[in-house]
Amino acid sequence: MPHYKDTQNKLHWLDSTEHEHYLPAGCIQITNIEAAALVPQPTSVESAPASLADAILADPTELAKLKTALGI
Repeated sequence: MPHYKDTQNKLHWLDSTEHEHYLPAGCIQITNIEAAALVPQPTSVESAPASLADAILADPTELAKLKTALGI
């Protein structure tokens, strides 16, 4: 599967090179290693769902707080 990066270093991929015309202008083909380097690494914000799940399991009232915050 070919990988590409655009002019803003955003990662794109295609099933086949025959569809390259669908890519944004300025995309270039890159190696799998280069593509792996462009994949965003998890941050503490992205790990929040795990800590939220832990909080809900530890205290069931947290689920009610979350539902209220989400309006459900």
